[in-house]
Amino acid sequence: MDCRELEKHVWAVAEARLPLDKKGLVEQHLARCDGCRALTDEVVALAQETREVNEVQASPYFFSRLKQRIEAHEAGQVTTARPLLLRRPGWKFASVAACLLIGVGVGVHLGDAVATRRSTISTEIESEEFLFLAALDSVPHGSLAETLLSHNEGEEVR
Repeated sequence: MDCRELEKHVWAVAEARLPLDKKGLVEQHLARCDGCRALTDEVVALAQETREVNEVQASPYFFSRLKQRIEAHEAGQVTTARPLLLRRPGWKFASVAACLLIGVGVGVHLGDAVATRRSTISTEIESEEFLFLAALDSVPHGSLAETLLSHNEGEEVR
C-alpha cells in the first residue's frame, strides 16, 4: 500500500471500520512511513475528540414546526421569519437606541477632531504671521517703502 491509498482509508482506520483485508496492508505501511503514521495519529485524535462532544438535543417542537414549514412551502404559503432582534418590541427599541448612541458618539468624535484641526491651523497661521512681522521689523523702513512705491508707479490707482 502506498501513501495515497492510505490517505483514502485514514478515516476508516480512525473510526475502526477498516475491512480486514486492508488492515494488514495499512499496519505494514504505518510501520514504515512516519508521515502516514503522524497523519493517522492526528485523525484518530480528532475522531476521539468528536466522539466526546455532547450531542445537541433538538427542541421538542422542532420536528412539528419543521413539518409545518415544509407543508406551507409545498402549498405555496411560504412565511418569512422576522429577524430575532425584531421579534420582541424591547429589542427593537434597544437596537434603535444603540444605533442612535453610536451615531452621536461618532459625531462628537468627528466634531472634536475638526475643532482640534481648526485650532492647529489657526496656531500655524498665527505663528507664520508672527514670523512675517518679525521679518518686516528687520528690514529698514525706508527701503521697504521705496520698494512698494517703485512697484506701484506704473499702475493706475482705481
